Amino acid sequence: MKDKERIKEADYCHLYIAIRRKKDNDQKDMEWRGELCFRRVIRNEEDDLSYMRNMVSRHPGKWRIYKTINKRDMEMGRKLLISKLTLEPEQWKYRVDSLWKTMLLQPICKAERNILIDVDTKDLSVIAKVLVDNKVHFDRVETPNGFHYVCEKFDTRILEGIKDVEFKRDGYVFVEMIENGSNSI
Repeated sequence: MKDKERIKEADYCHLYIAIRRKKDNDQKDMEWRGELCFRRVIRNEEDDLSYMRNMVSRHPGKWRIYKTINKRDMEMGRKLLISKLTLEPEQWKYRVDSLWKTMLLQPICKAERNILIDVDTKDLSVIAKVLVDNKVHFDRVETPNGFHYVCEKFDTRILEGIKDVEFKRDGYVFVEMIENGSNSI
């Protein structure tokens, strides 16, 4: 089956990203294994999440799976890919699918203006109250160290000075953590 036949005629997409981070894993192990990342364009939420789980199950360590907070413009990604391959034809030697995902993650491909609030504390009261009081619509996801709030664009100054808060205008929301086997050899 050709890629053209597999991809539904959609203008926008999200991506899953699975990351094995140094800070979550044994440092001695990471020296020779290093950080590792898998990305997948989401065509079907359940099937693609299952695919990501399968990919990380082949590699030991603690993995975090994330999803882009903003839809990606597939047409812009296609144009960037064509341009990249035209200007740097040697890129064709490598995996075009990987290059396609890299292009989709470029800031110019962002099709929404959502904001990720990364809170590194389990104290819900402060952030949620400020957002509700200012009529900011949000989705909240628990993370290993706190919470992710995905919000439509708003004036981030309302959260100024609150400890353990970081803003990302094109970030990734936490989906799940998976631990495979031992972190040692």
